[in-house]
Amino acid sequence: MCSWPRIVLIGDSLTQFGFSTDGCWASMVANHFQRRCDVINRGFSGYTTNTLRQIFPRAITKDCLSGAKAVTLFIGANDSAIQEVNPIQHVPLNDFQVNLKVLIGNILELGLDKSKLVLIPPPPSDALIWKQACEERNRYTLGGPPKTNEATLLYYKAIQSIAEEKGIAFVDHWKDLLDGSNFNDGLHFSTKGSQTLFQKLLPFLEERTRDVEMQFPDWKDMQAIKF
Repeated sequence: MCSWPRIVLIGDSLTQFGFSTDGCWASMVANHFQRRCDVINRGFSGYTTNTLRQIFPRAITKDCLSGAKAVTLFIGANDSAIQEVNPIQHVPLNDFQVNLKVLIGNILELGLDKSKLVLIPPPPSDALIWKQACEERNRYTLGGPPKTNEATLLYYKAIQSIAEEKGIAFVDHWKDLLDGSNFNDGLHFSTKGSQTLFQKLLPFLEERTRDVEMQFPDWKDMQAIKF
């Protein structure tokens, strides 16, 4: 198996779609670290901390994190859904906090030093645009918007509090992503939103990969190989 240094991205659709045309923040990470680190995407669309806990032992293994220079945990966008509108994905705040601590523990138990872990909280959303997008897809058509920034901010701050408690890095992006143009459908990133998140995340990744050099010499430094 290839043993290059790696950056592992764990999360929900905001991570899974990170290699898509618009929600391309993970592609930006891969481009920035090309020939230095492999970027492994373990995003699961629609997942919450409840469902991520269920699959964690199979989805995130010790081999997956082997050689990881940085690991991001980007979760909470679905957990923070409004219970009355989306009871399937909604996770009560207290349960979310317990789940998040368990997931952090699971990651660290695989041998990752906590200095390499970076927590990314759920972004704000454009509630009306997201409601319209959901209605067009025949999802969550009962009641009001399936998400509100007031509710999401509670989960955001809960992650921030846990990060401070455990001494884990936290990407504070809320104010930078408030503009609705950061999202295509009110929730998932546009190219602009992807660029915004990438720029907020990059210093954390650079700090954790300072010792990683380009893999193999530059072609100009290679002597001609004769066969």
